[in-house]
Amino acid sequence: MSEKCQESDQIVLYAFWKHESIPYYLGGRIIEFKDRGRLAIHGYEGITIKPVAILSGQAGKNALQRLHDLERAYRSELEQLQLTYKHTAEDILNL
Repeated sequence: MSEKCQESDQIVLYAFWKHESIPYYLGGRIIEFKDRGRLAIHGYEGITIKPVAILSGQAGKNALQRLHDLERAYRSELEQLQLTYKHTAEDILNL
């Protein structure tokens, strides 16, 4: 048995689940409750997830934003690290 979440519902629920790479957890707005505790998530049509956390309203929205920020920070720092290593390699070769 599944139950859809209506856009007009007052409380918006966000689910979060494990992911293999940065930011190690993904999240999104729940659009439908499926069987066996699985959920359909807005933006991830065609798949269902098993959540590790469910947050409501602003708390869920904030957590989702913080995960996006974490991923952006990682990508930025990785880019900077790659430049540092490139410059170090050039210094080794006196380029």
